[in-house]
Amino acid sequence: MPNPSFTDIIRAYLEAQFGGDVPPIPGVTIDDELSTTSENPVMNRVITAALALKAAIADIPTKLSQLQNDSGFQTASQVNTAIAAAVPTKTSDLTNDSGFQTAAQVQTAITAAVPTKTSELTNDSGFQTAAQVQTAITAAVPTKTSDLTNDSGYQTAAQVQNAIAAIPDELPSVTSTDNGKFLRVVSGAWAAQTVPAAESNSF
Repeated sequence: MPNPSFTDIIRAYLEAQFGGDVPPIPGVTIDDELSTTSENPVMNRVITAALALKAAIADIPTKLSQLQNDSGFQTASQVNTAIAAAVPTKTSDLTNDSGFQTAAQVQTAITAAVPTKTSELTNDSGFQTAAQVQTAITAAVPTKTSDLTNDSGYQTAAQVQNAIAAIPDELPSVTSTDNGKFLRVVSGAWAAQTVPAAESNSF
């Protein structure tokens, strides 16, 4: 078979463009479906039909908001709202797993731990109560002279009386005949004597 003429090729091309049966072109195979491997020409109506299945440029979305969000992507506003809801802003929003104390709890613990009375303390310094001091004073302060050490040599009534009784009786014995006489020391001893006369008077 002779090679197709230029006219035959043009006629086949035109028929392919405007429809209708295309007579066979010697040496040329025209496909009636699209292919990713064939190197043959394709009928115009096949190409047109395939293009009709494609979306128009105006129908192709240019913004994310035009797409169906089947993956659940979040907008910046939604993300910020979720963060604001999830991030705590107060310590009371947190689980206190470290056992931190509030000011009121600390004050209560201090009040319970700090003694407010001396009786709550261990008396390791040996301080005495008023009653103990008074008892010690009563026991220590003497209430009788016999409780004291007599370092001044004071005498009891009995001792004084005994001392008086022990004084020797050095006065001379006198009788009624010695009436009117005076005691005077004569030769180192007491004696009843008459005062010598003076100007014819005696005493």
